[in-house]
Amino acid sequence: MEAPELSVVLPTIDEAPNLRRLFPRIKQALSKIGVSSEILVIDDGSTDGTPEIAREGGAIVIAQREAGFGRAIRVGINAARGRHIMTMDADGSHPPEALEDLWKAREGFDLVIGSRYIRGGSIETSPLRHLLSRVLHLFDAAVLGLPVADGSSGLRLYRAASVKALALESRNAAIQEEIIVKLLKNGGRLREIPFHYAPRAAGKSKVRILDSLATYLRMIASRG
Repeated sequence: MEAPELSVVLPTIDEAPNLRRLFPRIKQALSKIGVSSEILVIDDGSTDGTPEIAREGGAIVIAQREAGFGRAIRVGINAARGRHIMTMDADGSHPPEALEDLWKAREGFDLVIGSRYIRGGSIETSPLRHLLSRVLHLFDAAVLGLPVADGSSGLRLYRAASVKALALESRNAAIQEEIIVKLLKNGGRLREIPFHYAPRAAGKSKVRILDSLATYLRMIASRG
């Protein structure tokens, strides 16, 4: 079977209500750019029917053997057959309509990041999560030296060959920064484009920013 041009990877834990809303929008966005594609749902033990909803929507469902957001991203990247890989949250905070802008910006870049913090980008979230996100951004810039405004953003488009070449280790949300660090070390090129980050449509967030601290510290040590 010929490889698709694009793989869309969505990590999930109990996101059935959100997937019902999201899948029609993803399919419409894919239809608009007119490329061959596949949708991969990497599921971390959902009990609300998420895998069934995903299959009904035409996705390939892969059950995680080990828990963790970073592991889900790694599984999705490894399983993706597309020449390009888009990652996005399944909670409705990342608009599928942004795919067109990411796709148009891909030429000459190994990673295009949807950014909340460059001109034209914006974010709707709780004051606490907004503060934590901004603190993380300052950490990325001051400590890791990342040359991007939104290193923790999960809305991304990768050149598959570039990201598959990386030896990734993170089990949690620090996977986002780890990928940037290792891509840059390999001579990769990055670009940011703005998008609007919306509130989660339904359910509760599973990402715990502070849980990633140990991984960030290991990245600092490895850069020393």
